[in-house]
Amino acid sequence: MSTVKAPTLELDSLTLSNFNLSSPPNQISADWNVSMNFTNVDTHGYFEFSNIKVLIYYDKKIVGVTNLMSFDMSPKDPPMHVGGEFSSRLSSYIDDTMITHITHSVNLTSTLIFNVEFSALVKKTYRGFWGTDWWDPYLWVYNCENVELIFGSSDASKANILNGSGKCKKVSLPPWPS
Repeated sequence: MSTVKAPTLELDSLTLSNFNLSSPPNQISADWNVSMNFTNVDTHGYFEFSNIKVLIYYDKKIVGVTNLMSFDMSPKDPPMHVGGEFSSRLSSYIDDTMITHITHSVNLTSTLIFNVEFSALVKKTYRGFWGTDWWDPYLWVYNCENVELIFGSSDASKANILNGSGKCKKVSLPPWPS
């Protein structure tokens, strides 16, 4: 049986614009732009990604969410760029304490720290010299933690990544044989 090597995921950038807090009703709205790269490190593995979601968390609460287009990866593909722009306006997870904390952090340090989660159903196909093996789709989750955004001094509604790109951790992988 083959060794399954999951593709690596790197968060290249995260920006936000039109960032706005309101109270009442408690609400966060923003235009997000996320850019990620997948690299297939498995020399015989073919991957099909579907039902893709990107979630952005602040203090374990969702402040941004979007769905991405499905894509496939083969062993010889160059790194696959995923991401895009999306708007969010969320109120269900927002309370007065969160709005106060965000406002204080932006006013004091001009920064906020977010976590970005990438999840997808992934179907793996392995092609070796003996033939082809298929595995049922399985939910994969990658976390990009402690992504620090800095707000501009001239425009407090815009922020860019401060701590540069970084590898994301695989936190949920399939029980495929290894």
